Amino acid sequence: MTRKEIIIKSWIDLNIETPFGICDKTGWVHGYFCNGIDDIINTYGDITDKIDYDIDMSGVGKFRPKSLHGIENNNDWVKIESEKDLPKEKGLKCLFLCIHGNTTYISDDVLEDPKWFANKYSHWRLKDEIKDPIY
Repeated sequence: MTRKEIIIKSWIDLNIETPFGICDKTGWVHGYFCNGIDDIINTYGDITDKIDYDIDMSGVGKFRPKSLHGIENNNDWVKIESEKDLPKEKGLKCLFLCIHGNTTYISDDVLEDPKWFANKYSHWRLKDEIKDPIY
């Protein structure tokens, strides 16, 4: 699915007609809520357990479905649509998500055969370094 499709589905899952024309590219609806969260509840029902929201004391705020948390950076995954989306540096420790959904650890062989990786994997991300225990 595309980012836009994910945003639309998240709003539909809340039984809200997608406010796509008024939300930003990460699904936030910005507005003026003079009565705070009560404006959202009065308009959409009590969905406060299903949304993230931030409304300041002046009533300026935003809200979106909780399911969109992490959409800004795709939870640190890079979508592979062509070879240009693969890691560019040799020696990076990366996790790859196979097109069929299995996560695989790969070290630095990406640069040796980028076409093979682009055809076999759908996403990649840097593998976070695991620190040794302190005690």
